[in-house]
Amino acid sequence: MLVTTLMLLSTIIMPIEVFARTRTIKTIEPSGTLNLTINSSGVLEWNTVLGATGYTVKLTQPNVTQLNEWNSNYAGFAIVSIMDQLKYSSNQYTICVDANGISSHGCISYYYTSNVDQIEAPTNLRWNGYTAEWDAVDGAGLYYVALYDFNGRVTYQSTTNTTFDFLGFSPKAGWTFKVQAVPTNPGTLSSLRNSEYIESPSYEEITTVHVGADTYNATTDEFNSGGKVKNGANIDVWQNKNANNQKFKFTKIN
Repeated sequence: MLVTTLMLLSTIIMPIEVFARTRTIKTIEPSGTLNLTINSSGVLEWNTVLGATGYTVKLTQPNVTQLNEWNSNYAGFAIVSIMDQLKYSSNQYTICVDANGISSHGCISYYYTSNVDQIEAPTNLRWNGYTAEWDAVDGAGLYYVALYDFNGRVTYQSTTNTTFDFLGFSPKAGWTFKVQAVPTNPGTLSSLRNSEYIESPSYEEITTVHVGADTYNATTDEFNSGGKVKNGANIDVWQNKNANNQKFKFTKIN
């Protein structure tokens, strides 16, 4: 507890102006022998190590595997500019440097504030049977969508549509999905960052449906077309009771 308190008291705050936005740099006192600092221009600096053949800069987050790695021939690296270009989200990061060929190492914790706006997040998330749906986001060229059960993520997918059919994963009552919007041309400097992930309402299993004026049990009853509603999915089925072969869509009634 004492170590944590001392580290927080040693937070260094410095101004930085990048792409016409003024930000502050917040770092925690570094560890190791390299004496890492981030200057007011957003450049990571450390002590030169005699005999080193170069340096390896590693970016990580707490409880997350390594995010990125770069090589430098000098005791300095424009870390903030690089993070801006790669559109990292505002968060706490740990930056470590290893001197190549020499046993010398150092790390520093950094509270990064992004200067790149995010694209708007998807809205109106909803279930249509086993199909996840959401409203389109202006400027989005792709969506990441993930399905979650009570133990965590079931699957992670991408789509250019504003729907994704999870029929193959048979969602159960209480499951949810999350969607993130990805801007068009995300690799360009002018593009926005990915949106936040937004979570849907919980899935509700459909147990009773009606087709026209008739009511059926969604998991057992057969229809004139010979089909069943698989696991209560909200799907379209041809119901052949009238001369027009009219197509009805199942809707939940209880």
